[in-house]
Amino acid sequence: MDELRDHHVISEAERRTAARAANFLWRVRYAAHLATRRKTERLALDLQTTLAQEFGYKSGAYLLASEKFMRDYYHHARELNLFTETVLARASESERKASRRWGRRLSHTSAEPLSISNGRVQLEGEAGLLTSNPMLLFDAFALAQAADVPLSQTLRDAMRQSLPAVDRGFRLSAEASRAFMKLLGRRGRAGYVLRLMHEIGFLSDYCPSSVISVCLIQHDLYHHYTVE
Repeated sequence: MDELRDHHVISEAERRTAARAANFLWRVRYAAHLATRRKTERLALDLQTTLAQEFGYKSGAYLLASEKFMRDYYHHARELNLFTETVLARASESERKASRRWGRRLSHTSAEPLSISNGRVQLEGEAGLLTSNPMLLFDAFALAQAADVPLSQTLRDAMRQSLPAVDRGFRLSAEASRAFMKLLGRRGRAGYVLRLMHEIGFLSDYCPSSVISVCLIQHDLYHHYTVE
């Protein structure tokens, strides 16, 4: 990961996040082996309770110690999943960028900040466009939802950088509210765009109450997935 950072494939913040997540998962794996005295790759319910105690988690008013432990587990697993997807996407897009820039020289300049190219929603301009006009975030989600295509990694990175613009004023604006409700009103496609918002980190900033459900697990035989 140090080499990826040195070659500017990932940032130092991304390296630290991935290293921290990987370290946590390795510690869990070793602790599971020691607790069971055998090779164990599955966190069964009883083992979750044992490891939560081993790692020093305490039950509270709303969450059991095992639920707190598993919430951290899923959080780190999700961080690693997003990290690997990001690195692979950047690698696959890097070769296309050169030919895309060359192609632009031969064509007219597009006035639209967003477009669909190579089966992905692309940002036609600098990342600062999204920070200065955060309503473009909704435009990007709407375009991906309408065309049923993913966001390019370059656009995803730019969107994450612009998240500080999703402040209280933005959340309370009528324009943002109308745009959000319009996305939710498209039957059969609301789930897709909500997942995109969640992956980018936009959903938790725009709807802070949604943070409560992120990576939340219930310690019983019936709930096999996190709440969100």
